[in-house]
Amino acid sequence: GLPALALPPAQPLGRDDHTLLYLPFDEQATPDGFFVTGEVGLSDAGAGRFGQSLVLGPGSYVAGPRSKYLASPEGTLELWVRPQWPGNDGAGHAFVSVPGWNGMWLGKDQYGHISFSFAVNWGTVARAWADGYANAWQPGVWRHVAACWDESLMQVFVDGKLVACTQSFTLPPMLGPELKLGDAMMELDDLRISDVVRYRLPVPQPAAPGSRGGTLPRSD
Repeated sequence: GLPALALPPAQPLGRDDHTLLYLPFDEQATPDGFFVTGEVGLSDAGAGRFGQSLVLGPGSYVAGPRSKYLASPEGTLELWVRPQWPGNDGAGHAFVSVPGWNGMWLGKDQYGHISFSFAVNWGTVARAWADGYANAWQPGVWRHVAACWDESLMQVFVDGKLVACTQSFTLPPMLGPELKLGDAMMELDDLRISDVVRYRLPVPQPAAPGSRGGTLPRSD
């Protein structure tokens, strides 16, 4: 079984045998082989959630090879993010994504939902989301986000709370070539991608008829 849910992490995660990518953003912004453009840099020492953080300014774009760092059949994405925008700004902001027609997206969408999804030919085939969960977010606050998936269950955790899950979906047979980290106007810290599900809670009871699937009740 999985260990007890230890979210949000109280210290840097580090690597283990199931780690595909681990970025503490201390001393080095990204590994070799990543494409970086725009205003991208490291924070001052001690200004990140742990040590330094990756600061993404205007026009920033950071991406690496998806095939090396993301295996779609099952896995866990987890990171600390400090948005420089309010949650109700009406814009979508990706925390981690695979752009393109066979894609993956974890972030805050234009409606303030926290959303984790996979797409095939631009059409969404798997999605877990929390309605309006980020609408009350204020700029400059560190948030921890973790998304776990396998062929039977997708779950999303924010600051240690299970905020979204779904059991009705199909994972794409393949994903696009690029793994994109973050978006403009945010900071990232202690990002880890794993090839196993690291966190799981019992699935809540099915929603009442007529309610929207794939979500949990909104919380503050």
